[in-house]
Amino acid sequence: MKTKFVQAMKGEIDYGSDYNNINKAILKAREIPIIDLVDMSGKTMGEVAEILAILKNCNEIELLYKGFEA
Repeated sequence: MKTKFVQAMKGEIDYGSDYNNINKAILKAREIPIIDLVDMSGKTMGEVAEILAILKNCNEIELLYKGFEA
């Protein structure tokens, strides 16, 4: 059984449509207390990796920034 961190690193996490992925990422992010980001446990690191992997693979986020320059 693979951990969430390993699945995230391999890009194997997907919950369907972009909207489902974005909503799932938001729900997961709200569950992590901000102080846990300062001194991460293995579980928190896996959750953060999962959130980032979900958002990285969303096409809708790319549309938000299309045409803008940094």
